Amino acid sequence: MPHQVARFDQESHARCFIPCPRLTFLIHKPDNLVCQICQETRLTFASHRNTTTEWADNTPAILPCGHVFGFRCLERWLQISNTCAICRLAIRYECGHRIPPVAITAGTVLFLPRTIPYGGTIPSKCTQCSITTGNLAPVDLVEGWARARRLYVETGEKEWIDVCIIHLNRIEAALRDRLPGCFSW
Repeated sequence: MPHQVARFDQESHARCFIPCPRLTFLIHKPDNLVCQICQETRLTFASHRNTTTEWADNTPAILPCGHVFGFRCLERWLQISNTCAICRLAIRYECGHRIPPVAITAGTVLFLPRTIPYGGTIPSKCTQCSITTGNLAPVDLVEGWARARRLYVETGEKEWIDVCIIHLNRIEAALRDRLPGCFSW
């Protein structure tokens, strides 16, 4: 039943609710995710980088509420609805622009914004509106994080994940108030 939302119950909610996607996908690597929009597509976390912005439907995509769906199913859903398919959270900035789904892959997982249940917020303006109103400043605090991530990618040693998370949390704390579009929806 693609693109028709079936009756959602607690079990459906639990299957697609991932409040902390960074930890979940880096450490637990869930293998039983199914898109709850079409209820057919098995979602897989690609451990390799995608060099294109064209995501397959089996690529998990997350919304600010922490619900995960197939990327293409979610894009189609958001073309006809302004809310999450599960919890009905409004998926719009106050400036009126749509909050885009965020793909969860090996190349994006460390950049995922915090979900609302995990302390994240939705800024009032999208990045483009923030840029046009002059609310964004240059960011040059990522050198230590980039070095740790590069070492993790090169060596595969798990302790570099911890170092990456420490650097990422420091960057978030420093930038959260100054950059509404950085590490946020």
